[in-house]
Amino acid sequence: MTSDKLQIGIIGCGWFGLPLGSFLTNAGTQIIGTTTQQQKLSLLKDKGIDAFQYRIGLDPLPAAFKACDLVVVNIPPRRQKREAMDYLEAIHQLKDDLLKAEINQVIFISTTGVYNDSPTAVTENDLPDQPENHFHEAELIFKKHFSKVNILRFAGLFGGDRKAGRFLAGKENLEDKVINMLHLDDAIGFTQRLIHQPQPNEDFNVCCPEHPLRSEFYTQAAKKNGLKPPTFASMADRQKMISPQKGITQLGYTYIYKNPLEAL
Repeated sequence: MTSDKLQIGIIGCGWFGLPLGSFLTNAGTQIIGTTTQQQKLSLLKDKGIDAFQYRIGLDPLPAAFKACDLVVVNIPPRRQKREAMDYLEAIHQLKDDLLKAEINQVIFISTTGVYNDSPTAVTENDLPDQPENHFHEAELIFKKHFSKVNILRFAGLFGGDRKAGRFLAGKENLEDKVINMLHLDDAIGFTQRLIHQPQPNEDFNVCCPEHPLRSEFYTQAAKKNGLKPPTFASMADRQKMISPQKGITQLGYTYIYKNPLEAL
């Protein structure tokens, strides 16, 4: 089944969801999208997305979602750890809303933050059955309740209006380590490939195949943006290197940016 014959819903048309929806719309796919902000509806509609305001727990899921063949769920938790429970409550409510709409195929956007540090390359198999954090617990909620679920674990995101150089600019005496990054173009490209080539109930790490040092990447990124580069004092004892090989092998996906330095 090709994506142009599908009607796809996107819950959360923000930094990733909006350009994904625009890309798929330009490819001829009918997209229904949501935003929490009333003022963003016109922007989504200008991109060809059938747009609705949807605030989980406050608004009903738009009835248009009942016609969707597939829904991409993209609601990242806020950074504050104290809000983790709020995130899981939202996940449960969203799950209920999607089940009422009789949605059974979901792509859930997660994060490589589900994994612990490891001395070896981390694969999709390196996750225990029992949840260790709220990211993992959210994944299991969707796996339990939907018959067809793909989990995409995105590495550190950059690109678009998210300029990597500003994140560590001017900071001093940082720990160095290998980094796991993902450019917006590859986040979109990989998701599109999965839509074209369904892989029922499979999880995928989505990450640049090459892993430069933090010092290398953020120094170059800061210089490119005219910012003061960070300085690094030591190598971190704990490291984590995410392997995207499953998606490369199983989906035949070729990364636009194999090394995040290429995107700077």
